[in-house]
Amino acid sequence: MRRDSWNLDRPGLCDRNHFLLVFHRPALREESERSGAITLPTFLAASYRKGQSVIRVLSTFIIAFFFIFYLSAQFNGAGKS
Repeated sequence: MRRDSWNLDRPGLCDRNHFLLVFHRPALREESERSGAITLPTFLAASYRKGQSVIRVLSTFIIAFFFIFYLSAQFNGAGKS
C-alpha cells in the first residue's frame, strides 16, 4: 500500500474544515444576513463604502480565474477516463 502525503493530510483537512464550520460560520452568517449579501463578491462589497463596484468586479474576476483552472482539471480528468 502506497502512502502519499495526501493520505497523511486528510485528518488535518477534516479538522480545519470542522473548526471553520463550528467557529466561523455563525459570525459569517450573521454578518451576511445583516448586509443582505448572498454571494462572496456582494459580501465583500458590502463591507466597504468606497469602491463597491470595483470590489465586486475584481472579486468576480478572481473567482472566475481560479474556476477556470478547476474546470480545466475536471475536463482533463474526464478526457482521460
